[in-house]
Amino acid sequence: MVNFRKTVRKICFCCGKRKYETKSPEEDNKDFGGIENVAYEKENTMEAAKSRTVPEQKLSNVIQTHDFLEHYKDMISYDDINRENEELKNCFRSDVVSRVAQLPGNRGKNRYMNVLANEATRVKLAGSYINANYIEIKNSQTKDYIATQGPLPGTKADFWNMIWAEKSLVIVMLVQLVENGRIKCDQYWPFDEKKETVSETIEVEKTEENIMPLWTERTFYLSNGTDTRKVRHYQFTSWGGGTSETLPNISDLVSFIKHVRSDLPLEDIGPMVVHCSDGSAKTGLFIALDQVLRDLTEESFVNILGMVYQMKKCRQSLISSESQYKLIYDSVRDSLLGKFDETDAISDGIKTSLSVENLNEEELHKPYVNPALMDDSSSDSSGSLTDSDEELPTIIPNTMKATDITINDNSSSSGSEPFND
Repeated sequence: MVNFRKTVRKICFCCGKRKYETKSPEEDNKDFGGIENVAYEKENTMEAAKSRTVPEQKLSNVIQTHDFLEHYKDMISYDDINRENEELKNCFRSDVVSRVAQLPGNRGKNRYMNVLANEATRVKLAGSYINANYIEIKNSQTKDYIATQGPLPGTKADFWNMIWAEKSLVIVMLVQLVENGRIKCDQYWPFDEKKETVSETIEVEKTEENIMPLWTERTFYLSNGTDTRKVRHYQFTSWGGGTSETLPNISDLVSFIKHVRSDLPLEDIGPMVVHCSDGSAKTGLFIALDQVLRDLTEESFVNILGMVYQMKKCRQSLISSESQYKLIYDSVRDSLLGKFDETDAISDGIKTSLSVENLNEEELHKPYVNPALMDDSSSDSSGSLTDSDEELPTIIPNTMKATDITINDNSSSSGSEPFND
């Protein structure tokens, strides 16, 4: 029998010339198909995954805090912020993403096939796959965050299994369930106060829900039959829909970040789990702003380029545009100018106690309208919402037809879908 061999074209990184090599069909099939997750994990260790990344080209731009404002003016004048962002884009290759994510049995667990987990920092579940990464910014031994996509109907169990396995007690959600008529995230928590079995071993009970002008807070209790944990859930509801280029009002987001940080439990906890729709732009901005605001209080310098570089080493899709990257610099500038001094008072003063137990049936299902969207003057050049960024209720009204909503069909995801938090 003739052994057909197919030709594969490659590029030589030394001289740029095209090289050709051959693979047998049997060898080619080993790349993606015909292997189980467990077998792949045994064959491909963490060190093997790291060897597929680009050679170390660590990017850094340390700026002393007392020099930052003057340095910022120079960077604006010489377009250095955009240059830094371009350096970040060109610093990574696409082969750092997980091949496990591309296995036939796992493709449906990714919201978009062009927003995948980096292999070296991928969160690994026992017997399953989840599109999530540890984000290690300053110390590879310290996993401060987990960046992930919003759960799909078929990945809710994996999401809660990850929360339990990682001992995470804080979840930050940066997207509404429905935005501009499109489902952005499946509701992965109970609709009422009854316990809900979310996986084979875990039950979740929602005991509290407080709705505020800029965000909503919830309290969950997780149980595996022998142990119970309290998990806090913070959903930022005033970001707005649109594309990944849609930016929030900086003051609103900083107020939310400071509130979440001040409300963290005192005991040692696992990584803070942060998600939007696909775990890219909004997730990256939250993590970056949270970290840089902490640096301003704990350090005498900031290193935004180095910080974002470390973040993208962990999950390449974080911070994907110049406007997102510049927003980090703008937040440091505004913080040093004292523009955020009132945000602590705001985060404490705007709370409206709307516990679920105090709401009647009519109030419980009444759509929440963000007051910020009712005032045209609330929009500014920093990226706050406009009239076109309508917020839809997180609970779909019974009058809404199924045809009014566009559902992301993962079976047809081809990678052409843009980052769309």
